[in-house]
Amino acid sequence: MKEISLEEIKRVEKLLLPEGKTFGDESSERVKVIKEINESCDVVACPGSGKTTVLLAKLIILANRMPFDDYRGICVLTHTNVAIDLIKSKANLASDKLFKYPNFFGTIQSFVDRYLAIPAYTKKYPNRSTWIDNDTYKSYFDRNQYRFLGKKAIHFCKVKSRKNYPYSISYLDLVLNEDNFCESLKLNLEEEVDKKIYEALKRTKEYMFEAGYLTFKDAYDLASLYIKKHTDLGKAFCHRFKYLFIDEMQDTDNDQLNIIEKLFDNSDTIVQYFGDPNQAIYDSNVQEDMLWNPGKNGRKILKISDSKRFGKKIADILDKIKINDEIDMGSSSQNSTVQPKLLLYKSGQEHKVLEKFIEIINENKEVWLPELKKEKPIYKAIGWIAKERTEKEITDGKLNISSYYKDFQKKADKNKQKYNNLRFYLCRHIELSYLKGAKVYSNLIVLAFLEVLNLGEIRIPETKRLYTKNTLLKYLKENNQLSIFLEKVANWAKRINQSTDEYDNDIIQDIRTYINTDFQKFFGYNIEKIKDFVESRKNDTEENKDKKEKGCIYYSSKPELNGIEVEVGTVHSIKGETHTATLYMETFYNKYFESKRLAKQLTNNEKDKKTIKMLHVGFSRPTHLLCFAALYDNVKNDIEIFENAGWKVNQI
Repeated sequence: MKEISLEEIKRVEKLLLPEGKTFGDESSERVKVIKEINESCDVVACPGSGKTTVLLAKLIILANRMPFDDYRGICVLTHTNVAIDLIKSKANLASDKLFKYPNFFGTIQSFVDRYLAIPAYTKKYPNRSTWIDNDTYKSYFDRNQYRFLGKKAIHFCKVKSRKNYPYSISYLDLVLNEDNFCESLKLNLEEEVDKKIYEALKRTKEYMFEAGYLTFKDAYDLASLYIKKHTDLGKAFCHRFKYLFIDEMQDTDNDQLNIIEKLFDNSDTIVQYFGDPNQAIYDSNVQEDMLWNPGKNGRKILKISDSKRFGKKIADILDKIKINDEIDMGSSSQNSTVQPKLLLYKSGQEHKVLEKFIEIINENKEVWLPELKKEKPIYKAIGWIAKERTEKEITDGKLNISSYYKDFQKKADKNKQKYNNLRFYLCRHIELSYLKGAKVYSNLIVLAFLEVLNLGEIRIPETKRLYTKNTLLKYLKENNQLSIFLEKVANWAKRINQSTDEYDNDIIQDIRTYINTDFQKFFGYNIEKIKDFVESRKNDTEENKDKKEKGCIYYSSKPELNGIEVEVGTVHSIKGETHTATLYMETFYNKYFESKRLAKQLTNNEKDKKTIKMLHVGFSRPTHLLCFAALYDNVKNDIEIFENAGWKVNQI
C-alpha cells in the first residue's frame, strides 16, 4: 500500500492532539509507527507515550483510504471495552467506516465468542442460547449441578480449591489419554474412586454445556477445536482482514495468543502488536512472565520511548524499575515534575500517611495549577493489596490499603447506595465493566428489586423486616422461583455489560415489564407505590455519576486542607489513568513489602517481576508529583540507595 504521507499525519493531528501539539517530524518514533502499514511489527511503548492515540491516528488514516483495492478490512482487538469506547469517542467522522463491515472492533473475548466459540457450539447444539461468562456459569452450576457431584467429587474439588474446581474445569480438561488417565485432573480411571470423581465432573460439565453455560476457558477450548477441524479458517480471516492490530498486547494470555497465532501466523495479514512489557498486570493477576515476546522470529520492533505524561525526574525513577530493557525511559513532557518523595513512617503511623500526602500536595500545588489551567487536578492514593486481613495478620503487621485508610472500600464494591430512579441502577459504567464485568450489574439489578419491595411496602412475612439480598434469594428459593429470577438477572447483567450505550432502553423496558407483571404477581405490591421509581425517564444526575465513578475519598481533618480530595484505590483500578499526583502505599504480599524488593533491585538488580510491574504501573500515573509511602524499618538501611535513585526522603 502507498506510504502514509506527512500531510495525512498533519490532518489527523488536528483531530486528535491539542492545539500546537504534533506527532513530530519524519525522524520521530511516533511518526515511524504511524507510517508503518506494510509490515508486521511489535510496537513497544513506555507509559504515557500516547500509543493508543498513535494507533488511532493510523486507523483514521487507513479509514480515509477505504475501501482498499482488495476490499479487505481492519481488525482491532483489545482486552477491555474501555479501549474500544475510547477509540469510538475519538474517531469522529472516521467511525462511519471503521465500525462497519468488513472491519471488526472488539475485545479478544468477543472476537473468539462471535467467530469461533459460538459457531462451534451451535454446530453441536443448534438453536440454543449460550452464556459465556465465568460468574454466570458459577451461579447456574451452584443452583443446578453442585449437589449432583457427590461426596467424593466435592471433596476432590475442595482439596483443589486453589484451582477453583469445579468451576475452572474446562471442556478439554476432561480429555483422557490411551491409558485411561486424565492428565489435566490427575485422575486414573483404572482406580474406582478416581473413576467416580471423573464421571461426576464429566456428567455435570456435559449438563452445563447442554444448558448453554460456558466459561471463558470453555470458549477458548471450543475455538481451538473449531480451528483444528476447519483448517481453512485462517485463510478466511486473512481474506477478510488486511490488518490486525492488538492493543495492550502485554496482557494477552496463553489461550488468546494461541488463537491469534493459529489464525494469523503464516498469513499475509499485516499483524501489529502495541504494548508495554513492564505493565502486564491485567485484571486481578500479575503475570510472572509475559507471553508476548517482542521481536519473536525476527519481527520488526518499533519503539515509543519518551513519555508525554511526566517529566525527567519521574522518568529517571521508572528507568530503574522495569522488567523489559527494550526501552530507555525518557520524557518529552513539558510538565514541571516535582522530585519524587519517599514518605517514611513508623509502625502505628500508617493513618498519618494520607494526611502527609495532602500536606505535600498543598505545599507544591502552585507548581502544577498554572499548567493545568482550568482542569481539575486529580489526586489518588493506591496500594496493591485490598483483601481484608485477619486479626492475626493485622497483629503481624501485614499491611493492606485499609491499614492506611480504615474506611477503604474497593470501587467496584462501593456502588451499593440507594437511587431514586430505576434507570440509575441500570446505567453502564465503563470502569466498573473493566473491573468486575457483568457481576457488578447483577448486584445492582438485585438492589433495584430490593428497592421495589421497599417502596411497595413488602416485608418478610415472619419478621416484618425489610428484605435484604440474602433474605430475598432465600425466600425465592423456598418458593421455587430462584432459578427463574437469577437467570433473568444474569441475562440482563450480561446485556448491560456488553452494551455500548450508557442507558440501554430495551433492557430497562424489559426489567420494567417484569417488575409490573411477574414480580408484582408473586409479591403483590401496589403498582402505584412504585410507579415514580420504575417509570421515571430521567437519566442519572452528574452528582450521582460522580459519586459512582469515584472510589473512597479521603479528606484532611484540617479545615485549611479540607478542599483537597484524594481518591483511594487499588493499583489495578488505576491502570491506564493519568493523575496530577499519585501516592503509592506499600502493602504486604507473599512474605515481603514492595520497598524491600525495590531496594534489592536498586542494589544488585535482583528483580521480583510481579512487584516491579506493580510499582512500574503505579509510579507511572502522575504528571507532576509521585510519592511512595514505606515503613521506616523496611528501608532504614537503604535510605542512601533510594536517595541516589532520585527520591527525596520525608519522615512522618
